[in-house]
Order: sequence, then C-alpha cells, then structure tokens
Amino acid sequence: MALCRHCHRVIPCHCHTVPPVQIRPGVYLAGGTQPGNDTSTPVAYRSPGGLYLYCTQHADDVGTSWTPVDSDDLPDGGVCAKCGADVLITP
Repeated sequence: MALCRHCHRVIPCHCHTVPPVQIRPGVYLAGGTQPGNDTSTPVAYRSPGGLYLYCTQHADDVGTSWTPVDSDDLPDGGVCAKCGADVLITP
C-alpha cells in the first residue's frame, strides 16, 4: 500500500488517472511518469504516522509503508532518526 505524496491517500487516488509505476518495492511514482522524469527527488522517508524521518542513506532500512518526501514536504527541514543527519543537506 502506497500513499500519494500530493493528497496523502492510498494510491490509486483522485490525483492519479493512470495506475502508479513501482520503481522499487513500496516506492511508486504517479501514474504516467517514468523514473528520472519526476521533477522532485526524495530527500527522506517518513514513517507511518509521520513520527520519524530517515535520510536517503538509510532508505534500505525503511519498510514499504514509509512515504518518500521531498524538500517541499519539509518546509522546516528535518533530521534523520537513525543517524542525526540534516535531510536537506546532501553529504
């Protein structure tokens, strides 16, 4: 089950007219887009309920229910719950 990054509902939602494209287990792009054509790049992954963020360095440690977020989703920034890195600053 994946959540839409625009309306935060289960995909497929009203935002999607074409089924989502799975790019890796649990990570989907909006319908009709292809990997590499998405203008936003995930900077972190948010846990179910939004309590924790993991940076992209720890993306392999997240489950399929975690939601990718980009910098627009984090106006106040964020810190990785695993390593303490600022998720908006690339290493």
